[in-house]
Amino acid sequence: MGLHSAGPRSLQLESKTPLEPRASTSVVKGSQEAPDRRVSGILADIDAELLSFQELIEDSKRRIQALRKARELIVQSMGTPSVVGSPDVARAETTEQEPRRPRPGSQVDMVVRTAREVLLRKGRPMTRAELLDEIQGEGFEVKAAHPAKRIGKILWASDDFEHVGTGYWLKGVPLPPT
Repeated sequence: MGLHSAGPRSLQLESKTPLEPRASTSVVKGSQEAPDRRVSGILADIDAELLSFQELIEDSKRRIQALRKARELIVQSMGTPSVVGSPDVARAETTEQEPRRPRPGSQVDMVVRTAREVLLRKGRPMTRAELLDEIQGEGFEVKAAHPAKRIGKILWASDDFEHVGTGYWLKGVPLPPT
């Protein structure tokens, strides 16, 4: 399998039959490139591509949030509670669903509530690993194969948190001075 990438939007995989040897694995002066090295290179390329997409997603989220704030300020300055703009924008905003709240007592609810309390108590953004340590210190066990990743997913999906810099913080709460 060969990996070809010309940027974040054009990842293509080229596959060969499972047992077909590749020309680059031929013996040159008594040595052969180790398969582990090739696999490591492919994995490094995939990791770089994933990071690039994650950065693109985060940038897009920031831009969307800034545009929504700008739009809201303009609508407020006009002094009209009605939605102004194209029919598509108005339809999208009026049909937006109420944010889902976790079921009380569920793992998601416990993580969200505890993370909120920890962040307010610590007074600074925290990484998912730091939050996991604090949550476990409160006596709560996060049941997942990768607990820190689970916490990150819960906070990312929640409307109550936002990722800022290297950690998570409470949405709508001003960042403390550093």
